[in-house]
Amino acid sequence: MWQEIGDFCGRHLSLLIYPPAAVLISAVLTWGCVRLMPRIGMVDIPRGRHAHAKPTPLGGGIAIIIAFFVVSFAFAVERQSQPELLRLIGHFALPAAVITVTGLLDDRYELSSWLKLLAQIFVGVMIYYLGGGFYKLFNYALPVYVGLPLTVCWVIGIINAFNLIDGLDGLAAGLSCVSSLTLTVWGMIIAPNAGYTTLSMIFCGACLGFLFFNFSPARIFMGDTGSMFLGLFFAFLCNKYTSRAVTLSALVVPLLAIGVPIFDVFLAIWRRVVRRIADPEAAGIMSGDHDHLHHRVMKRTGSQRKTALLLYLLMAVIGIGAICAVALKGIFPGAIYIVLLLGVFLAIRLADVELLDSFGCIVKGLHRPNRRLLLVIAHPLIDYALISFSYVMTYYLFLDSELEFPGAYGYLVFCIPLMLILYAYGIYGTYWLRAGINRSYKLFKMLLLGGFLELAVIWGLDRYCGFFSVSSNDYLYGGFVFFFLLMLTLVAGERFFMRYLESFGLRSFYLRVKAVDEDLMSLVIVGGGVSCRLYVQNLFCRNYLKRPARILGIVDDDPALRHLNVYGFQVLGNTGDLEQLYAARPFDIMVVTTALSEAARLRIEEFVRHHPVEIGVFRADTHMCMPDDLAMAVESLAEPEIDDSSDK
Repeated sequence: MWQEIGDFCGRHLSLLIYPPAAVLISAVLTWGCVRLMPRIGMVDIPRGRHAHAKPTPLGGGIAIIIAFFVVSFAFAVERQSQPELLRLIGHFALPAAVITVTGLLDDRYELSSWLKLLAQIFVGVMIYYLGGGFYKLFNYALPVYVGLPLTVCWVIGIINAFNLIDGLDGLAAGLSCVSSLTLTVWGMIIAPNAGYTTLSMIFCGACLGFLFFNFSPARIFMGDTGSMFLGLFFAFLCNKYTSRAVTLSALVVPLLAIGVPIFDVFLAIWRRVVRRIADPEAAGIMSGDHDHLHHRVMKRTGSQRKTALLLYLLMAVIGIGAICAVALKGIFPGAIYIVLLLGVFLAIRLADVELLDSFGCIVKGLHRPNRRLLLVIAHPLIDYALISFSYVMTYYLFLDSELEFPGAYGYLVFCIPLMLILYAYGIYGTYWLRAGINRSYKLFKMLLLGGFLELAVIWGLDRYCGFFSVSSNDYLYGGFVFFFLLMLTLVAGERFFMRYLESFGLRSFYLRVKAVDEDLMSLVIVGGGVSCRLYVQNLFCRNYLKRPARILGIVDDDPALRHLNVYGFQVLGNTGDLEQLYAARPFDIMVVTTALSEAARLRIEEFVRHHPVEIGVFRADTHMCMPDDLAMAVESLAEPEIDDSSDK
């Protein structure tokens, strides 16, 4: 054991020397840039979307670049026994020089976005032909017409991900430190290569030295010079890690190590495309906005420091979770599934604005007949895609290295029987946007039945035919459990999503987004019975954008309901507690949904006389009318028009 510890320390002794040197050199150079950049006109004047309040020196990213290459070349020269290390740094230096010059010119003269895009495309082509591109995936060789565009898109995406995330003091530099630390740990686990891990830590040290001057309140900004270089470094290094990966799980950590910038650029593209579809006059995909991830977090925290620290923590949690899930795959196969599930929930929680825009686009842009036709026809294709995705994830996470048959054979066993069962039992004869609970129950039963039948087929093929030739049955049946749980989650989640969109989605996301920006009216419901449920459904389904209000809770005189949760809302108290409730949290509207006793009615009337609260009554009953009054009665049921100005 001591011999192994000694060998490990010997291999990674450079981590104790070169990263601290990078910190020192970067800090000294950044200190110099603080004084030099204003003299050559590189100053960021606050305007428009900028978060700072006073002119600040720009272009400090050059300190990170110089510190990184000086220390990296010194490290490579010291490691003369590893000539490939010097070659690696040299291959990275050429595209880095192009991106550095482009960044400096942009910080000084503000180049057009299209000119910067051309430079990034050129850099992507350089990286491909210098040995840093996508040449194979899962041991499958990629032809140049696939690998080259994939490399260029990857480089452009990561560069712009870090460019977009660089909107607050210390954010891009701090996230880069966390990401490089994650890659260092991962590099020690999958391929103990002191060269790669030390380069990653040297980069971390260069960013940390700059961060001393860039953390809020910032004394200097890195500008596009720094942010584009950060993105280029991670595009290059992550590709080096992923190019050696032969399983999907080995790709997870390098990608999630830079998960926050990637997620932010994904949200930006989604948001801007949807807005462009909904409104041809809206800004294009290359135009900036105030809805980036760091903007949303800062609206809630009100502090650049807190926002940066929260996003550092988020990046660290994602990286640690990915490493632990992949490392524990053999012991606890469900770990990756749990991480993926948590990632989906986190993404949904952070994508409020995009989901609101998408829901609004669907409601405004798709008429009812077209929408119904689209949903009925699309559902088999959606299920087919979700089931296939579940199998692909299962195969590459569990079965690829254990089974001796092509993945296509396993696909026939895992996926086709399930789809045939869903078709045979008429699942797709349902309009799932308006499906009842009985149809959802039938879907669940059919999925369980399909799962049991598939398990029986797998057991029979394994037991009597030796079809799978698996080294351990744990991988086979553990993989099936993973497939079934992931498939069940995705299919049921998609049905829930459609029902949620119809019943609560648009209004719910509208309130979540606008609650940060606007002072919405607050609503209290009186009565927690069946009429309360009908009122909430009516409020969410028909009036989702008509006079939006935030529901604070329910008031009910039934003592059995006190402090319970009814229809998703807390029972705050009874009608005798209105004064205390209003003092604790004032509200603007009170809607009565139940029959009131005489005492309760008098208490409410007395309360309303002394407070600026509107009172309303909701009735759910049948209105009988004569034939002559039918047109007027039907007209009153017409769905109200959505005020387009309400979501501006």
